[in-house]
Parts: sequence; C-alpha cells; structure tokens
Amino acid sequence: MSARALALLIRAERRELERERLALTTAGIALDQAEQTLRAQERRFGEEATLALAMPDGPRLAAAFAAGHRHRLARLRGERERLTADRARAEAAVRTRAMSLATLERAEEEMAVRERAEAGRAEQRRLDEDAILRHAVRGRSELGG
Repeated sequence: MSARALALLIRAERRELERERLALTTAGIALDQAEQTLRAQERRFGEEATLALAMPDGPRLAAAFAAGHRHRLARLRGERERLTADRARAEAAVRTRAMSLATLERAEEEMAVRERAEAGRAEQRRLDEDAILRHAVRGRSELGG
C-alpha cells in the first residue's frame, strides 16, 4: 500500500471514529434522558395516586391510574434497556475503530521510517558511487599523467 493510500485510509478512519463518537454521545444523552424520565415517573406515582384516591370514585380511579403507571414504567424500562444496549454497541464501535486507527497510524509511522531509511541508503549509495567515480577518475589521471 502506498503512503498516500494509507494516509487517505487514516483520514477516512478518523472521520468514522468521530462519527461513532458522536453516535456514542447521542446514545448516552438519550439514555440519560430516559433514566430521568423513568425516575420522574416513579417519583410522581405517590402524589398522583393520592390525588386519584381523593376524587369521587377514588379507588377505581387509583386502580386505573396504577395500571397505567405500571404500563408506562414497563415501556420506559424497555426503552432504557434498548438505549443501554445502543450505548454499549456504540462504545464497542468506538473502541474497535480507535484500535483500527491506532494500528493504521503505527503502520504509517513504520512506513515513514522505512521510507526515510531507504532514502538514507539511496543517498549513501549515490555518495559511494560518486566517491568511486572520483577515485577512478583520479586513478586514471595519475596513471595517464
């Protein structure tokens, strides 16, 4: 793989990592909101059940309210579980992408080290060849002169 292709791949991986980090943040915010809503529903139950009991036909209203409340809590808990799973998947995706990016960045650095070493060897070969030519020219001029 060329250095340019590797650099393009790294740039694409960085963009994907940022996108996945944003998805993780979004999932975390949604989960926090769901948990706050669930806690608020749990806190309000006592107050609203007391109000329902105080109304005419209170026990029947309180029972209906309790049934609706259980249904809302079950739905909110299901939503919280789904969002927890979404966040876990997003965390795993971020970890995987970050490891992939780190691997590519190490490969890029290793490629750069190899290219610098090869450039150094090429320069040394050029210097050696120049020295050999100078020596050969000097030797001819000493022999012929």
